[in-house]
Order: sequence, then structure tokens, then C-alpha cells
Amino acid sequence: MLLLLLCSATRFAAYVWNAQRRSTNGESPRYTELFEGIFLSIAALLNGLLNAALSRRDRREVAERVRYAVKVLYKASSPTSPKESRKDAKLSPSSCYVACYRDSQWQSMPMNLLVDGDVIALMSGDVVPGQVRLLYPTSPTPILYTRGQKVDAFSSTNCVTESPRIDATFQPDVILHLCGDMHVFVMEETPVLQDIFNSIFNVARPSTALQTLQDAGHVCARYTCVIFALILLGCIVVRAWVLPEPLHHAVNHLCLGPVGLLLCFVSLHAPFVWFLGEAAATGHLLTAFEAILAAEQTTSFQAPLDEDDMDVYDVEEREQFRSSKLQKAFTVERSWYYFWSTLQFRCMDCTDAHRTRYHNGKKSKLTIPYSGLRLLERLGSTTMLCCFDDDILCEDAPCVEEIFLLNDEATNSTVLDLHPEASCVTGLKFEDPKWRLHLPSLKPLGLAILLNDCEDPKTEYLTTLRHLSTLPTGVDVQLSHQADIQQCLLQLSGHVRLLPYPRHLLNLAREIGFQPADLDKFQRRRSVHVIAPRLAIEEHTMDHHAQGQEDTRYRGYLKTHLYSNVVLDKRSHGHQLLSRGHPSLVVSQCGEYWDGKSICPLSSEKRRLILDMYNQWRVEDLDCVALTYAPVAQKFNPLFASSASTLPSVFLVEDHAAGELTMDPKQPCTSTSSPARAHATEPRFAGAHTSPSTPQQRYPVHWNNDGASSTGHAGGDDLWKLQEDQIFLGMVASGVQPRKGIVDLIEDLTASGVRFVYFSPRNMRRSKLLAEKMGIETDWNCAISLRDSEGPDPHRMTSNYSDWDVKARLPHGTAAIRRHLETVDNVPLLVSLYTDSTPETIEEMIGIFQENHEVVLGVGTSLRESNVSLFSKADLAVAFEGNPKTLFGDELPKGPFLPVFSDADMELSQILNTLTCCFTVRDFGLSRASPVVLIELIRLGRLLLTNFTQLVTYIFVMQLFVATVLVLAYLAPFPEVAQLSVMSILWLLWLLVPTLSLCMLSSPPHRALMSRTPPKNEPLDWSEVPVSRICVYFGLRYVPSALFVLVLFQCVFGLSLHMTAMRRGDPNALSSAWWDHAWHDEALFTHPRPPAINAALDRAEGMMLFGIGVFAIVTSSGHLYRSDSLFAESPLRNRPWLVASCVLLLLQMAISVLRMGRVGVDGVDLDEFLRHVPWYCWAALGVWPLVVVCMDELVKAHDHKLVVRYYKFMRMQFDTRLGMWSPR
Repeated sequence: MLLLLLCSATRFAAYVWNAQRRSTNGESPRYTELFEGIFLSIAALLNGLLNAALSRRDRREVAERVRYAVKVLYKASSPTSPKESRKDAKLSPSSCYVACYRDSQWQSMPMNLLVDGDVIALMSGDVVPGQVRLLYPTSPTPILYTRGQKVDAFSSTNCVTESPRIDATFQPDVILHLCGDMHVFVMEETPVLQDIFNSIFNVARPSTALQTLQDAGHVCARYTCVIFALILLGCIVVRAWVLPEPLHHAVNHLCLGPVGLLLCFVSLHAPFVWFLGEAAATGHLLTAFEAILAAEQTTSFQAPLDEDDMDVYDVEEREQFRSSKLQKAFTVERSWYYFWSTLQFRCMDCTDAHRTRYHNGKKSKLTIPYSGLRLLERLGSTTMLCCFDDDILCEDAPCVEEIFLLNDEATNSTVLDLHPEASCVTGLKFEDPKWRLHLPSLKPLGLAILLNDCEDPKTEYLTTLRHLSTLPTGVDVQLSHQADIQQCLLQLSGHVRLLPYPRHLLNLAREIGFQPADLDKFQRRRSVHVIAPRLAIEEHTMDHHAQGQEDTRYRGYLKTHLYSNVVLDKRSHGHQLLSRGHPSLVVSQCGEYWDGKSICPLSSEKRRLILDMYNQWRVEDLDCVALTYAPVAQKFNPLFASSASTLPSVFLVEDHAAGELTMDPKQPCTSTSSPARAHATEPRFAGAHTSPSTPQQRYPVHWNNDGASSTGHAGGDDLWKLQEDQIFLGMVASGVQPRKGIVDLIEDLTASGVRFVYFSPRNMRRSKLLAEKMGIETDWNCAISLRDSEGPDPHRMTSNYSDWDVKARLPHGTAAIRRHLETVDNVPLLVSLYTDSTPETIEEMIGIFQENHEVVLGVGTSLRESNVSLFSKADLAVAFEGNPKTLFGDELPKGPFLPVFSDADMELSQILNTLTCCFTVRDFGLSRASPVVLIELIRLGRLLLTNFTQLVTYIFVMQLFVATVLVLAYLAPFPEVAQLSVMSILWLLWLLVPTLSLCMLSSPPHRALMSRTPPKNEPLDWSEVPVSRICVYFGLRYVPSALFVLVLFQCVFGLSLHMTAMRRGDPNALSSAWWDHAWHDEALFTHPRPPAINAALDRAEGMMLFGIGVFAIVTSSGHLYRSDSLFAESPLRNRPWLVASCVLLLLQMAISVLRMGRVGVDGVDLDEFLRHVPWYCWAALGVWPLVVVCMDELVKAHDHKLVVRYYKFMRMQFDTRLGMWSPR
């Protein structure tokens, strides 16, 4: 802005000086300098306003997005019908939610929607979402927890050691104690306010490589400008001293020369060009990415054959396929929409910049990224892709992988393997083609699965919840506090007990051959849930790193360890009992097994075989369930004689010793756990608020049951007897599967030089199998635990299960990683798997990556509140829309301010979690957005960053070229200086060059785009900058053209004077040439200047302007790609550049003609003058563009060799095997 003001002041001074001189000499007034000064003043004002607007927008953009989300929520339409407002869609269990008591019911709620005064339920070991106070049971002294702390255990695990069998259907105190010692708290703050504050004020990302180059370019431009200015001023002084020029000639040089030079460098500091370039590139990227997402949506509804064919493609074929898709034309309307929205959003509040699919009806629009993210620079230079959540990498439901069956031989068993198969209707396929030989054993297994699953789970869920929330007759409640505590605890105990049915097991039943019509022959009568306290306590006190993905997802809920269904066989009118549950508890209830032919006694060897297989599956991170069957004796028929079609569910709690891994059915179970297990659970409660009281004494709501049976039901003891002497049918192991395309994604990222990093919240044993499925190396020295190795850790994996941790020589914990990087080598940065991760350790690791100059692209789900700090820490973050899965597949209620959780609440939650993300990839239609689009996004980022870099380079060298022309004009030994007017310079550098440079953003990708390893974000080392090579390149590509246009100026200047002399009848005109007039014309230093000199200067400047314009257009073809030849990457593929070049060439001709004048001030017609120009001038003007192209090709060929060698070295560093070579 200051430079522009200085230029405008200089032009005003020149106008005043020339106006006074012309008035003195009687010349006609001219207002060119005045108009130029006014134009430069307006430009300075606009640039100043733009600078102020851009600097003010950095922090306001985030605040405006929050304000917009809340504003839209308030303005959203109400539900269309009262029925819609009462609709309640239960969210599926997830670690992203917390149980919250609102509107007189417990519901799952995203953590960032909790507000001050909310009542929530937390277990011991849970991380507190905000400052909370223990609400119930009450304590003499307030118990407070601040955000990030873990809830201590309020009671010891030994309090139920001697507990007998009881019916806990209406015993919420027992249920809540078994559910991780769950207690009720009240929020004392609104945690999302701190998240919003941090997203606005506490985000500090490293500078990008392009920022570093821009700063270096500004420094070089300053030094170059100073050097050129000194040279120019020195030349003006020498000319005034040596040549017989009038005084006003020297003053004109002082007023015009430095101004032209400053205008050449002022564009580097003016934000307008960068502003337009960034907005155009961002709009181009958003348009292309939206087209990619739309194509993914279309593909997901097509036949799966195309997707299956993609699996057999290799990396190069997939890259060619993506390149063909990317070359399709984009919608002009969408490009203009995103370009205009980005321009508005960079300067002012723009509503369209925040619109999403939810806020914009059917239009699937992307939000505009913030300017402070510097999206293009970070996305195109990404070196690491870090995934925070395995939910976006894995399928929603597990898949059956193995089936265990017992044979009639002594120690023999059968294990059938399955694998996911998308082409099958069931999604499963047996690996053994002779699996049907085992149908006699598989049929009872499939029938047990089919009958244990409910046909109408939603009705069953609501009925059971209503049953558990209503006290039966005969139960008295004595309240010592508010009357609503009774209903609150009852609903909470029902909320934590109701888990979704394992629907993935139904696929196995269908694969075996069962159909839903097979259920018509049976009728469910009653379901019995058996809970083993020992297993429940072990599940909730187990270190969360040792839990599986399903365990983490269902944290906060109480699992049923033995689920039994009594069904009525309509054919025989007899009752059958079919059960599934935890293998250790199931084995203790079985006395026989089915071998496919007959029922055999279950010996201790068979029990050992079952439990050994169970332990092996646990090591492999497989979730297993055992299935049993037992006929119901007729003496138990009165239990099911009710007229109701289905009796209410019963929840039974076994004694504490149930579920011990005993081998002999006659061996009594001890009432205490093993010393090893006791040692594992003891540190969990060290220093906690412990109490020796029983659960009933800790809750002031007393539940008095007058029934005589242990179950509280008539004949309830018989329900326990039903569980005895069952027949073991088999075990099924299920595992989490990576989503389709994840393996290819990791392979493509590796091929493109981007390291995929997976932060697993589980330990090494749990993480190894999933990492292998995704294609991550899990051999020696290929994984690092982020848990500190110092201090005791009873949950650390030892050599009892695997020698992985024993062989590893890599550091454990972030502190040890830092020491290793400082003192040993960089091997920890080459690892793709980090286990035992937490949000805190992940944030530290991202900081370590950035300290070592990595550019981190963070990927996570938009539902998890703990990802907010990770999104802010990463260089760039992409959030995948957390699919709000419900228990029964129904949609969330639509509309704001409903008494139940709605889609408006979910949208607000995701916006607040992703304030610092550049993109939120949303689900289109019924299909989930696949992470495979990340490789497309990185590809777009590289393409546009490469093109944007060429844009910046072209603008810089063209400004330096024009400045070189101005300086050489004063250095050249010609009496008349080849000058460019201010308007000519502005036309070249503010219109022609920016237009051509913006068209470079549309250049198609070159062939090696995704095979080159991106450089790291290292600080600029001036000693490694090839200054000499850059100067040689500039001298070869631009200095000859600068000299050519100067010669062209002098040629036209001399020809014009020569033609005037011939028309004047000068006798020496026939024997003289144009260079004689350019050097020795008698009117060169005449004052005031005659019309012939002014006309010659106009024609010469117009022709020189035409030459510079043609050179700028021709040389721009060599800047579409840095080092690729025109024959390898044709510029004709860039249609916008081709059209712009043709249009600009015509405009350049028109402007040059206008500058030369149709009729000069000397009265000579332009056509007549052009006919006077000799043929060799036209030949030189026509041949010179070819010379320019040839020089560009020679320089680029040399540069191409160096570029290829550089990227080979980068690839060698990236492909370094762990432990083979150390850069230090």
C-alpha cells in the first residue's frame, strides 16, 4: 500500500511539473500523469482495505461458523406433524456418547452438547467431559471432578464377592454397581465453550513451505529492487551528465523510471493477486472434490462388479483410472459458485460459505475452508496421513471369521474359516468348499442363532424398557430424597442393560441355509439374561487398551453373559431353551455336547479344548460367543402358561464365582479370583473413594422384595434350573474387518510418498490383527506403544501371548520417542502403527511429527469430542461424518427443539467438533463416505499446489523480466531510453500476466504427480539454495528476450524517424538507415520535442509492448509444467489457457495499435508506417517466439534431470526399511 501511494505521489508530482512546463512553453495540456496518479491512489486504497479485511478475518471465520450453526438451528422449521416430534430414535452404543437424563428419560448424547445442569451417568474409569459434581448417591463432602480426570471407584470389587444368586430385574443398585460402579453426576459447566475458545484463539500451526518460499521471495525482491533502483538512478545521473539532455528529460526519467520499477515489485506485496489466485484454486478444488464425492455416491448404488474389478488393479492402473475421472469437465455453475463464495468469505461474512447438506436441502455443498488453513499449501505437501479413529477404517458390524465344533474323537475338533465376500448375499463365504459335510453340526448352531435373534427388535426393546422402568406389584420403595430418583434409577438401569442384538450372526445363519420363514414354526416365550459379577467387574475394570473395538463401543453398558430364549415348538408343543453367551460361563452350564451325530458327555478334556480355543481367539482379538441348547422338561411348562404371547424378560445375577475357567464340571468354583487377576484389578482402585458397604447401602433408595424365591418371580428358582445341563453346540468367533478399499488406500498412499499412520487405542496384541488386515507391516520394529514403559503396568502385553513386545527395540512413550530421535535415529518416524494411544499422546505425537518437519493430515470422526484438540493440532484435518447409527436403522427425528435427540442436534454437534477442519466428508444417501476419497483429495491438493506454485513463479519471473527490461533500457547505449508508461506496465502485470497465471490452475496433472515423494516442511537453508543455477536459468530464458524487445523499440523508433525524414524530403534519408536516426537524429535532444519524436516514441512503445505481450503469452506455455517438455505434456490440454492466450493476443494487438495510434501526431497513418517496416523485422518478430520455446525446452531439460534425481533421493529416504539405515 505504501509503495502504491509513493508511486501515485510521484505521478502527481510529475503532472504538476509537466503542467507548469507546458504552460510556460505554450504546449497543449495533457492529463495522462494525473489519471495514472488517481488510478494508483485508488489501487492503494483498495489494497489497504483488502489487507485490513484479510487480517481481520483470520479469527472471525470460526466464530461466524458457530454463529451460523446456532442461527440455522433457531430458524429451522418445526416437525411436520405432532407424531414426528414424539418419535424417538435410540442411538446405537458408541464411545462418542454419554448417558444423559433429559426430558424425563435417559438418552445417548454427544459430549459436546452437554450443558451446565445436565444430569449424566459415569462409570469408574470414565474420563469426565467437563467439571461435574457427584449428584447421587449423596456425599457428606462434595465430590468434584474437573475435565479430563478419571472417575475414581467408589467401592471395592470385594463388596459382592460373597453375593448369592439374585434376581436383579428390579434391583438398579446391583445393576449399576455391576455396570462399572456407575453413579449419577451433574454438569457444572458447558464444556463446548472451552472447545470453541480454543478453536478460535489457541490454534498455532507451523508455517508452510510455500510461506517460506514467499518470505524468501519477498527478501530477494527487496534486495533486487534496491539494486535495480540504485542502478537505474545511477544511469539517470550519468545520462544527465554525459548526454545533452534538457533538464525536464532528467526529471521525467526520475518521475517515470523508479515508478515503473516499483510497480514491477509492488505486486509481490499487494494481496490482490494472491487473493484471486487462492480463491480460484480453492474454488477449483471444491468443485473437483464435490464431483468426486458425487461420483462415489453414484458408484455406491451401482452393481458391485465395478468395485470388485478395482480390487485387481495395481497402483498404476488405479492412478490412471483416477486421472481419467479427474479430466472430465467440471460444472461451470458449481465452479463459479465456489469461486464467488470463497471471495466473499475471505472479505466478509458469507452465509453460503457455511452451508452444508443439512442446511441447504438437497444440494450437497461443501463448506468453504478458512483462509488461515492455507488449504492448498498443506494439502498438496502432505507427508503423513494420521488416522485417529478406527471407526472410519472399519465396518460398522463385525464379521464371522471362525466356527469351532466338537467331534466325537477324544481330543479332536473342527474349525471352519470364513471370510467376507461382497458378491454373496449374506456377505460371508466358507473357505472350505466341503463345508456342507459339517451341516449336521452347523444346523443346530444356525437355529440357535436364528431363534436368539428377535424378529422385531424395536418393539422388543421398547417393551423391555417399559417393563424395566415400571415397578412390579409387591415391591415397596422407600425414598430418602426426591421422588423422581426412583424413576431415574430404574430408567438408567434399563438403559444400560439394553444392547443391540448381534445381527452379524444372522448372516451366518443365512449362509448355513436358514430363512426367516423358519421362525414360523416357533414362538418365543421368555428371555432370560444371566449376568456373572466376576466377568462384569473384569470387563469394566480392565484397562481400556486391552479392550476390543466392540468392548470400547459398548462401554457404559452392562453385557449379558448368558442370554437364553425359551421358545415353543408349534409342531411338538414342547419348549426348547437356546442360549448364547460368554464361553467360560457357558461351559460351566453344559454337561454334554453335540458332535453332529449324537449327544456326548462333556469331559474335562473337551472343556480344556473349548477354553484353549477361546483363549487363542482372545489373543487374536476375536470376539467369541458360545451357543447351547437344552430341551425344557414338561414340569417347567407352568412357568410359561401365561396368556401373553411373550413373557417379560428376567435379569439374573449369578454368584461371584460363576464364570471361572474350570476344566472339571465336578470341581467347585472358588469364591476368590486368582492372585494374578487380583493383582491386575488392585491398582485400578488405588487411592479411590472406596467404601466397604454393599450396593444396597450406598443407594438411599431401598428396594424391598417380599417374594420368597431368589428371582422374585413365582417359581423363580426353576429359572435357574433351566440353565443347568445344557448341550454345547459350538463357538463362533467374529472380528472387525477393514472397510472395502482401505488396503488399496494404504498401498496408494505409500506409492505416492505419504506415510499412513494408524493410532490404535488398543494394545499391541489387540492392534496387530487389524493392522495386518489393513496391510500395515506388523513385523519386528514396526509398531510403537505410546504408553510409557516406566513404572508397573499389569495390562502390558508380555511374552505369554506373543514375543512382539519382547523383541521390539523401539522406545515406549512419547518422552522416550523424543530422546530416541535426539540421540539415536529417526526410525520412530517411519512407523505406521502406534498402539496404546490416547488423545493426549496422539497430540504429543503430532507435535513430534511437526517438529521433525512432517506435514500431518489428521483424519477422524466428527462425532468424537476428543478429536477437537487433534483437529486443531494437525496441519490439516478432514472429518468424516459420523454416521448417527441407531439401534433399529430408523432415521433421527427431523426438526429442532424436540423432546428427543434429532438430526438438528446431531448436525450442531458435528459442526462444533469440526470447527478447525478443512473438510467434513458427509455421507451421501444411505452409504457411508469411504476414506478412499482421501487419496483423491491429496491428488487434487498436489495438482493445485503444483499449479499454484507455477502461478506464483510465473508472476514473479514476469515482474522480474519487466524490471530487467526497464533497467537494461537505461544501461543500453542508446540516446533514447526505451520506456514503458505506467498504464502499459499495469496492463502487463495487473491484467495480462495474472490472467495467464490463473489459467495455469487448470493444467491437467503430469504423469509423475502421484509417484513423487513430497518434500518435508523444512526451514529454508540459504546455503542450499541454488542461486547460481537460478540466475543462469533466468539469464538464458529471459535476458535475451529483454534485449530483443529493446532492440525492437530502437528499431521502430529509428524507422519512424527515418520515414519522417523521407516524407520531409531530407536528402540524407535515402543513404541513411534506421539506426542512424536512432543514434544521431538531430531532433533527439530538441526542446520542446517535435511531433516526429513523440510519434516515434508512441510507435516504439506500442511495438515493444506488443513484443513483451507476445513473449509473456509464449513463455507462459513453458510455465504450465516446471520441467516437463511441451512434447510430453502438451499445453493444448489446458483449454482455459488456450482460450485466454488467443483472447489476450487479440487484446494485446488492439492495445498496441491504440498505443501507437491509428494516425500519429506527425500525421502518418499506422498502415503506411507498418508497410515501411522492412521484412527482416517481421521475420525476427515471427521467429523469436520459436527461439523462446527452444530456450525454454533446453533449460527445462536440464532442470528435469535434477528434479528426477532429487525425487529419487526423496523416495530412497521414504522407502528406508526400519533399522536398515539411519540418517544420523
